[in-house]
Amino acid sequence: MVKEITPNELQLMADKGKVISVLDVREPEEVAVSMIEGAVHIPAAQVFDRLNEIDPIGTVVVVCRSGIRSAKVADRLDELGYEAVNLKGGMKAFVALVDPSIPVA
Repeated sequence: MVKEITPNELQLMADKGKVISVLDVREPEEVAVSMIEGAVHIPAAQVFDRLNEIDPIGTVVVVCRSGIRSAKVADRLDELGYEAVNLKGGMKAFVALVDPSIPVA
C-alpha cells in the first residue's frame, strides 16, 4: 500500500528544512499551468526510464493532479528502494489547502 502525506504535512516538512524532493508526474500541458516550486517534472510514463533524475536521498513526494497517477508511481518507487510518498489529493488538494494562488490544470 502506498504511503501518503497531506499537503499540510508536505508544507510542514519543507518549513522544517527536511530533505525532500517533489516529483511532478503530470503531463507537460498540466505543468505549463503550474508546479510546486522546486519540483522536478517527469511525466509518469517516463519516470522509470529517467530514474537518474530523481534524488535517491531523502523523501520523494510524488504529485499529480488528484493523486491517482502519483500513487502508482510512488508505490513503484518505494518498491525500488526510494523513500517515496504520494501527495494525497494531488495538486488540487495542495492548492485548496496550502496555496490557493496556484492555478490547477
